[in-house]
Amino acid sequence: MLFRSPDLTLEFHLRDISQTFAVECKFRSDYYRDGIEWCKSYQLENYRQYSQRFRIPVFVVIGVGYSPYELDELYVIPLKAMQHTFVSKEFLKPYLKYNFHASNFYFDPQTHTLR
Repeated sequence: MLFRSPDLTLEFHLRDISQTFAVECKFRSDYYRDGIEWCKSYQLENYRQYSQRFRIPVFVVIGVGYSPYELDELYVIPLKAMQHTFVSKEFLKPYLKYNFHASNFYFDPQTHTLR
């Protein structure tokens, strides 16, 4: 298996705080069987190994809509919450990013969350 990094590796800096984290971006045009297959099992394992190897949090950002440039919904999920390659709409609900067209992302270094 080829070891691959997530799509983005970013560094958060604020005063004396510095934290690296990674983001894997996924796009789906619609739901299937009331959910989304966001990756294959080997990819999930790869992201987990990456997080452990570099000791950094990894987030999965899933966009759903007409195209990657015209999203209807955007979800930001910590990899540690992703136990399966298929996730239901119900599972995704708490991770919905509201007003994503007009707001930026913020990484909280204390809680290791991305909003």
